Amino acid sequence: GTYWIIIQNWAGSTYFEDTWPGPDEPHLFDRVEFTAAIVDDDNDNLTVTPDKTNVATGESFDLDVDWDLSASAPGTYWYGLFDLFGGTGGAVTLGTVDVDIHREPYTVDGEGDFTFPGTAGATVMIDVPEGALGAGEWLAYEPHNVVRAGSDGLHARGFGFELVPYDADGYNPGFDFNGESVTVTIDYSASPALEANAARLMYWDLAGLSWSGDGITVVDRDFENQQLVLEIDHLTEFGLLGVQTSLPVIYR
Repeated sequence: GTYWIIIQNWAGSTYFEDTWPGPDEPHLFDRVEFTAAIVDDDNDNLTVTPDKTNVATGESFDLDVDWDLSASAPGTYWYGLFDLFGGTGGAVTLGTVDVDIHREPYTVDGEGDFTFPGTAGATVMIDVPEGALGAGEWLAYEPHNVVRAGSDGLHARGFGFELVPYDADGYNPGFDFNGESVTVTIDYSASPALEANAARLMYWDLAGLSWSGDGITVVDRDFENQQLVLEIDHLTEFGLLGVQTSLPVIYR
């Protein structure tokens, strides 16, 4: 069927404070995380096995619940359910059991090098210097398949990622690397539709709703091996963009 979900975030609003992105600049990051699931089909990736076939009234029993979510991405949620029946011929409904599975995200939880797989065949290495993360602070790395087009002839290569800051109290929109810069190295695969030499890492500016290169410093470009080394001093959604080229037209 058709399902409609309405979210009214009365507690969220644009607010100002002397933290990143800057004094008296509005924060547009009132992050709302809403999860809903409608389980309408059997995907054959959840099995339930009892430890005995016949159970007397009042007798306890165990169930082994196994799942196969090998294709799931870190940070994703999966929901399922199963029904229990008893009595002669299973005529008595014992209840429905909900199964909620959250695969932990990739995390950056200290100083040093962290290597993660990316989309579009890329690999991302994040080098966190000493002091960039304070006590209880950590980052969740989330790969994205970027589809937003850019300006100035730039187009998304299908590769992107987001670093989401957290502390002991949860999501922390005021995080700023404690004044340090973090080095990001991207090894990206070739794309026949984009010029490898023009590949640029940009971030999605929530205020302007456009791609921007502010706060991203290019340290090294290795065009032959298709590798970018950059320094970033803020967090948001990042994407690798390049110049789209036209393939030659062949007439017969």
